Amino acid sequence: MLTCPRCGAKNPLGEPRCFNCESPLFLPGETRCPACQAARSPTAQFCSSCGYRFPTPPAPQGTGPGFVAPGSYPGEGALSGANYPRTLTGLLLLIIGFALIWIPDVGIIGDLLAFIGIIFMFLGRHEVWEPHPRYVVRGSVLLLVAIVLDLGLTVWFVAAVIGASAPGTSPSQLGSTLTSDLGTLIVGVVVVGALALIAEILIVYAIADVEARRLLWSAFAIQLVISVLLLSIIYPQVSAAVTQATNGTTVNTAPITALQSKFELYSLLNAIPTLMFAYTYYRIRDRLKRGLTKPAPSLP
Repeated sequence: MLTCPRCGAKNPLGEPRCFNCESPLFLPGETRCPACQAARSPTAQFCSSCGYRFPTPPAPQGTGPGFVAPGSYPGEGALSGANYPRTLTGLLLLIIGFALIWIPDVGIIGDLLAFIGIIFMFLGRHEVWEPHPRYVVRGSVLLLVAIVLDLGLTVWFVAAVIGASAPGTSPSQLGSTLTSDLGTLIVGVVVVGALALIAEILIVYAIADVEARRLLWSAFAIQLVISVLLLSIIYPQVSAAVTQATNGTTVNTAPITALQSKFELYSLLNAIPTLMFAYTYYRIRDRLKRGLTKPAPSLP
């Protein structure tokens, strides 16, 4: 057992912090990461938990047989942002893209920039050591699945609308079909959006520190809550507008058009998680530029 020097509480061996007062705990002769308090190997250059780069001791002097200059082995020496041109470009595009996605009428540009940024991340995945390349591939595959599902939903809904608009179909029948299909479409869009966000987390997960990972998952959770909340608000309004638009002998699109301004107002809620993503990508990019990033070996 380890006794906390601050409060005297007994803690199991190996615990980084006291369960009672959160003070750091140390074994005799043990050193810990100053950023996250995880145990540090005497020869480690980076923290295995958060990726913090430990100060490099002075290089040994010598030229005899068996002497190896620092940086001669892969993984030694200082990392530089110049080593990651495509990754840095991809992160910059992701930052700009997520800063724009939530803005009405401009969001499509943000989506495009974010997608191009992911392409750069994929092309530059081998600029960073493992397991970053594996995580980029996993995220890219998941994003591709989300895009295919999104296209499938769009094609299905357009086909359903065309089928419901066949000659001889009354406006009330059209309204009933659209109301049912719109519910499925909205739920599908929420699911596809969640998959895309998970993909965008995986693409940078291995080069993110502990705090950045927490921010990424927090932003994802907030976005999911907002999406479910908007679903519960928007669908009843859309359903009522479609019923009103198809209640007569002809289709009146005015009730549906009137909802557009409301939807744009609701979409402003997405600014919270998307700006959190943008900030987190900026944080990760800054660590790369300063040479503080190394993939955590504890990742699968």
